[in-house]
Amino acid sequence: MKLRLSIFLVLLLAFSGFIVLQLSNTDLTAQDETPPPTLDPNSPEAIEARQAIYANFEEHAAALSQINVFDYHTIYLIAPDTVPTESVASVERLESTLGVVPAYSWDDLLALDAQRPINALIVHESAFAMVNITWTQNAYRNRALPIVGINLYFDSMATLTGDNCLNRSAQPPFEPDYFVLKQAYATAEIPAEREQAIEELLNVCDKEDIGQIYTYAGEVQAGEIGSQHPLQDETDLTNLIDHFPTFFLNQSRN
Repeated sequence: MKLRLSIFLVLLLAFSGFIVLQLSNTDLTAQDETPPPTLDPNSPEAIEARQAIYANFEEHAAALSQINVFDYHTIYLIAPDTVPTESVASVERLESTLGVVPAYSWDDLLALDAQRPINALIVHESAFAMVNITWTQNAYRNRALPIVGINLYFDSMATLTGDNCLNRSAQPPFEPDYFVLKQAYATAEIPAEREQAIEELLNVCDKEDIGQIYTYAGEVQAGEIGSQHPLQDETDLTNLIDHFPTFFLNQSRN
């Protein structure tokens, strides 16, 4: 059976770098290795393709501009009295800039999620031992829950998310404070194939091999967002906050 797959990937790089890989309606089972002819950049087909890309970017930017991060339920799991108020990683700073709600225990987090489903989760290193790993991995897979670790390195983030590829992308940690963030999301024409797409994202670390584990009968779109960055001043805090509209937009399409 031919695999028809439309998939968008954002690969994890240091310093908030992103690479986008697109395979649109690609037959990954084809054996013909003859290189495709080069498309004249001035041809009507090339111009139409560029216009479609620009339209998609404009639509995406317009959707992002409508997102107010304070309308979403972002939880900050942290041990009490851990971070001084003047730190950009303090509860007070993240409350005022991102609208986080603090949770000082795992029971607090579950209660907050029961009141209103959590849209994003920030985990401080002081609270890592509190986490129910089964819960975070399930939410990461099935709810497109973005997870941000503050001073949690890639091995800890791999544990929180179940993403087995995180350690391969690791860069040396920043000192004294840094964040690592990750989100995986997918949509599928056939609902049962969404889980397969997420499975590939979390386990196929060479992204050009996506589509080789499972055969998809319908169209699938799947992607990842990831970043590692210092968290030491206001510029770094802005960098962190700027990811959240994209998180929420991806989640709404999941």
